[in-house]
Amino acid sequence: MHVIEKLEVSNVFALLEGSWELRRSIPNYGNMEGMATFTKGGTDILNYKETGTMELTNRKKFTAYREYQYRYEDGTIAVFFRDNDRAGQLFHVLKFAGEGSEGESTATACHVCKEDIYNAMYYFYGQEDRFNLTYQVKGPLKDYCSNTVFLRMRPSEKIDIMDKKGK
Repeated sequence: MHVIEKLEVSNVFALLEGSWELRRSIPNYGNMEGMATFTKGGTDILNYKETGTMELTNRKKFTAYREYQYRYEDGTIAVFFRDNDRAGQLFHVLKFAGEGSEGESTATACHVCKEDIYNAMYYFYGQEDRFNLTYQVKGPLKDYCSNTVFLRMRPSEKIDIMDKKGK
């Protein structure tokens, strides 16, 4: 099995660029389907944007949207806020941890927001076409897990998804 070394983190960063189908599950809350894109924003910068439809367990639907900036810095990947009053502030830094149970490369990250703790686990699989991101969120008023699967989209799939969302 293969573990990502410091020099190989740049390869993981480069593989993120492009468009991804996004499927998010938050048990006992709802599910989201949509699209995420990582676009070049400069040398060693990828701008991340996700948009989709969140359907709650009570069937209520709404549009969900989020932006971050991923930066390859000092042999690792740092993620910064982009879409709110915290734009430019550090969200978290990926710490590559080794290998998961399926041979995937893993990275962890942590963000503290007031009394809430967001523990992230990234799973990068050997192929370029899929990665997962799981958040375990704990706090006085929060206790949930969010799991997002990212599947790389081909150009024709981007058109199909946009057509479906427009109907």
